[in-house]
Amino acid sequence: MISDNVLFGKFEIIDTLKKDAQTGVYLANHIYLNKRIVLKTLNTQNLKDKTILHRFKREAKILAKLDHPNIIKVLDFGTENEFFYLSFEYFEGKSLREFLKHGLPDQEEFKKIFIQILSGLQYAHQQKIIHRDLKPENILIDQNLNIKIADFGLALSENEVQVTQQESIVGTPGYMSPEQIRGEILDNRTDIFSFGIIAYELLTGINPFIGKDVASTINNILFIEFEKISEPLKNHPEELKKIILKCLEKKKENRFNSVEEILNIFGIEQPLPQSIEKNKKIFNKTVLKISILSFAVILLVVLVLNYNSQEKDNEVTNNVSINTTDSTKLLTNTNSPQVKTDKIKPEQIENTISNLNTATQQKLSETTENLDTREGKLMITCYPWAEVYIDNQKFETTPLDSPISLKTGLHQIRLIHPNFPPIEKNIEITADKQYTMDVNFYKYFGFVQFKIIPWGEIIINNKKFGITPFEKPVILNPGKYVLNISNPNFGNYIDTILIQSGETLFYKLNLNSITNWHNN
Repeated sequence: MISDNVLFGKFEIIDTLKKDAQTGVYLANHIYLNKRIVLKTLNTQNLKDKTILHRFKREAKILAKLDHPNIIKVLDFGTENEFFYLSFEYFEGKSLREFLKHGLPDQEEFKKIFIQILSGLQYAHQQKIIHRDLKPENILIDQNLNIKIADFGLALSENEVQVTQQESIVGTPGYMSPEQIRGEILDNRTDIFSFGIIAYELLTGINPFIGKDVASTINNILFIEFEKISEPLKNHPEELKKIILKCLEKKKENRFNSVEEILNIFGIEQPLPQSIEKNKKIFNKTVLKISILSFAVILLVVLVLNYNSQEKDNEVTNNVSINTTDSTKLLTNTNSPQVKTDKIKPEQIENTISNLNTATQQKLSETTENLDTREGKLMITCYPWAEVYIDNQKFETTPLDSPISLKTGLHQIRLIHPNFPPIEKNIEITADKQYTMDVNFYKYFGFVQFKIIPWGEIIINNKKFGITPFEKPVILNPGKYVLNISNPNFGNYIDTILIQSGETLFYKLNLNSITNWHNN
């Protein structure tokens, strides 16, 4: 519910940044976290364009997957009655558009801005996210030239791109790639084109494609001669000129294939995408399984061959007649029967191994098919949101589009949100049944807000949490704790606190008034 000063029971409004009939953007204080945030709201009651709600949800889901110093961070997402809301970290700065109104950056400033935008964009691409609306208005910059990429409302994930045959034309005309204008299926090179325009503006102060109206702007992007856009760059470093012009190639095949290629020119290496690391682990596990299976088959073959050899030796030995009364005859008698040692032919070994491999593979296949068909479903709803790990493997980020299919048996569920301790639960999945897990982080944990005069180091159950004042409350599991407040000018003040789920404990202490100190 929305009141005059507090929204949804936890956002204290400081200032209204933007507001219309359906949407609102506010500077607010998160009451539980005691920190400034930016709050975006959407009233769906009289919403005529349903794509607005779809983009709102998509932005929440996409930003929840992204955690990078050059990308604005989402903190909270939820609904209440007809309202949807989304809260972001508060970044005290302005848009790159406003920044450019006060003049162009020098070469060192340009490089710092240039590399930060690329780093944030590269990370988004590693997570299979295409921004689709990269422009100076959606890039934030502070007085120290720190950069944050914002507004992922038009962004696409890899899955959405794959299932789309013909995209509707969305974006800002002056920063759209040729393929985006034509409504083609997009990849990360569309963002590289948009980035090229931004870099061009940072150097020259102009967008090379802007015309007198939208139609002429689009026409310029599609058909302008390359010489016209390269002319204003002639007095700038040749290396930068080549990079920007390659970003602005009309055919995406002629652009850089990835942002990483541009960063490498500057000698900056980016970490491997998580998906590649994950595939490496899967590959290593697969190789290990194959090696173990191969060893087991070979061992079995050796045992079988050894057993057959022993049987033949016993059979021959039983047929040999030995006269034990004259040992010399045994040594000299050429008529004594000879022990037969039949040679095992190579093709016999190959056939045996082949048969064993076939039987083993059939058995494994039957077992796998039986296991794969026995599945249940799990639907997880989490407030505000969380990354979902199942059996130590990351699956998705809430809100989920559909239930997760799991094999029957016991599974460990781990929900991770950057502002809270992880939540772990075990759940037994039965075939053909659907289970629901509903978790509210705010109700699951308790909060402690400290106000210590003059200051104190907070130690709870022998764990150090830092020195006051804190920017946000300490979040703890419900229960009883031993609190130690330490200040070298006073000593150690020992107390016990009781934390209850969903409640905030306001702990105030003036060290100047304390007499019962514990000096350790």
